[in-house]
Amino acid sequence: MTLTFDEGALRLEIEGTRGLKWDDDPAFVLGVRQLQGTKAVDVVADVDGEGGVYIELKDFRGHRIENADRIRSLDLAQEVAEKVRDTLAGLVWACERGLSIPDFERLVDPFVNDRDRKPLVVLWIEEDRADVAAASVLATEVRKRLKPHLNARVIVTSTHIERVSKHALQWLRVRGLPGN
Repeated sequence: MTLTFDEGALRLEIEGTRGLKWDDDPAFVLGVRQLQGTKAVDVVADVDGEGGVYIELKDFRGHRIENADRIRSLDLAQEVAEKVRDTLAGLVWACERGLSIPDFERLVDPFVNDRDRKPLVVLWIEEDRADVAAASVLATEVRKRLKPHLNARVIVTSTHIERVSKHALQWLRVRGLPGN
């Protein structure tokens, strides 16, 4: 089944069984977000063959220079690691408070009950050009910053990187919304 989520000027399409736009979900907005400084990834999904996936979308098209320092200083890596950590904690919290719908339990279960299964974190940075080297450094740094909380696989990609990748994410598509 194709799950579709809009985030800013981007449309995300996932071939998966279930998913949540967590940063818009009432359990986050009316619950966990009330804790000062709590952050959230854009989408959490259950993808066949991948398991639980945390997806954060950034649209840097036309804003590469303004965002270059965030990427170079690795502030973006810290931001993404905090969003993933807080999202997992928020999903568990929602399940334990009776705020959950069945999807929450299914999205959290692999992380809570299957220690051998590593969640996948995808940081999709939509840019005007591909920078494979910077993406690799950023993925390593996100993984390092998550390590105290979560042992995860991390992929940093974009439309341009996916076009040249030998291991493109076949289950994920991101495109600009009409007019963007």
